[in-house]
Amino acid sequence: MTGTIDRIRDATIRANNVAELRAFYNRIGFGELLARGDDFVVFAAGNSELVIHRVADQPKAAIGLAFQVDDTAPIAERLRRAAIPFEGPKQMRPGLIGIQLTDPNGNFVEFVQPAHR
Repeated sequence: MTGTIDRIRDATIRANNVAELRAFYNRIGFGELLARGDDFVVFAAGNSELVIHRVADQPKAAIGLAFQVDDTAPIAERLRRAAIPFEGPKQMRPGLIGIQLTDPNGNFVEFVQPAHR
């Protein structure tokens, strides 16, 4: 073992309304792995996990999430069908194009792909 970081294991959103965020992330195509009512939910995010758990006081727009995908087009189509506003696809960073949106908690979410596939 070298101690080298391989990937982010999970990203956690702390929220006072888990049900709202659970419904939002289900609508944009995340698959649930585990849920404990309105207190805790874990979604598959490729080889990582997106975790949402309930806290009493949670600041809005506390985090930004970026998910690398092989193609943003199917995600954009799901967002259109679900009437969820987003921007893009557009150049995000050098070598990446993607789409951007915010979740009901005000968190910034990106789906990015390599610019040259």
